[in-house]
Amino acid sequence: MIQLYSINFILAIASAIIMSISPFLITEGLGISITLFAFMEASTELFAMCLRFFSGTIFDKMKDKKKIFITSIFFALFGKLFFFYPNSLNIYFSKICDRISNGLFGAPRDAFLANNSINKGRSAAILTSCRSLGCVISPIIVAYVIIDSSDILNKLNYIILSVIILLSLTLLLSFTLKDKSNIVNTNKKLFSLNECKEIWITNKHLLITFSLFFLARFSDGMIALNLKQKGVP
Repeated sequence: MIQLYSINFILAIASAIIMSISPFLITEGLGISITLFAFMEASTELFAMCLRFFSGTIFDKMKDKKKIFITSIFFALFGKLFFFYPNSLNIYFSKICDRISNGLFGAPRDAFLANNSINKGRSAAILTSCRSLGCVISPIIVAYVIIDSSDILNKLNYIILSVIILLSLTLLLSFTLKDKSNIVNTNKKLFSLNECKEIWITNKHLLITFSLFFLARFSDGMIALNLKQKGVP
């Protein structure tokens, strides 16, 4: 399970680094309005949550389970390339790719852990701790990189290149994942669009709840922007 812990840790660092710089890059570096930034945040996060319903079903039907992790990390890696040419559309595409990665990764990661670990509670605790630690380290890294520069654009390529290196390492790790689960899905039918409809009908109350939740969800980026407007460095 060490590979899954490591992947979770590195993905958290890479994702949180981008989340730490994107509010200021979008609103100050590119001059995009806070309203548009809020739309980017809300729509991409909601998309990721909805995608988790389908990625979990796809994971159950896959014979080679690591393929969904490889695909997830590829989207995360591909999305970071848009930052080399920062504009409103490219940043939005980058966030979509990042949330596709998140939506594809979340449910399969938890299912893989449950299927392959003996001490499930302890394994889940380690997995969560790895992600939390990555999210703590990332803003510290960003603060150190840009502490001598108020213009994030000056250091953006350096930051993105570092993230790409981290994600490349994660992609290599994903190829080493081995599913040792004894659980076999006897349903050989491939995933189809009809199943998307079934999932929606079965879970529509949850999807509606998620939609309402994300309409009122506090965004870390919005909080950071508000604090900076109040003079907090």
